[in-house]
Amino acid sequence: MLRLAIAPAQWSELPDIDEVRPLNDSDTDCFASIREVLRNHGRLDRFGVALLHSHFSLDPDEIMVECSDDESRTLLNKPVRKDEANSSTIGTVWAFLHGQTSPETGDQITSQLTIGPVQWTKLRNTDDVQPLNDSDTKCLAAIRDVLIAHGKLGRFGISLLLSHFSLSPDEIMLESSDDEKRTLVTKPVKGEDAECNKIGTIWALRDGDVSTMAWCRQYCRRSEWNIYSHRNAHKKEK
Repeated sequence: MLRLAIAPAQWSELPDIDEVRPLNDSDTDCFASIREVLRNHGRLDRFGVALLHSHFSLDPDEIMVECSDDESRTLLNKPVRKDEANSSTIGTVWAFLHGQTSPETGDQITSQLTIGPVQWTKLRNTDDVQPLNDSDTKCLAAIRDVLIAHGKLGRFGISLLLSHFSLSPDEIMLESSDDEKRTLVTKPVKGEDAECNKIGTIWALRDGDVSTMAWCRQYCRRSEWNIYSHRNAHKKEK
């Protein structure tokens, strides 16, 4: 029987936001296969796909925890010590990790699906969302296999689909980074007002649609000559 195992994931080892490639045509088949997995397991409304990335370094005993302020409609994401997180803090973005090996034989433990949280969210009400659990294991294992088959295990992870507050139809959630304070701030902005140097980071793959649930500012503009080369555009927010 396949067992779900939670292991530490180093947020700082993820690629920097300015170095990751935006979603493109080469990801289409992978997303289609993940959607089919989610549909077959009845989890189209539970899980989305996350673009794995980081913004700054964390200490080994730190995790990124997101809190929401309904009045200002703002999400604040910053490092906290692991021992300061309480039962209302749950993992919401996960990376698939290479499985653990047997200490006796050194062989891969095939009966174990190993994942690591790279973002946590502090919930006001723990009944708002069901944390990851054993009932998700088969679905997650199938998604991992899709990512491996498409060579994208290090590019995409999985996200719990959460709604913190309402948005109007013309608004998007846009995240900005303050590296000096090691803080991420996400606020609603009018889609037409968002700068062009934004990149989608979480997608819902509901039937017939790929909806971008979150965007993040990239602070390094891609060269017009080569989409994968970067040059400094402006400094990150201070």
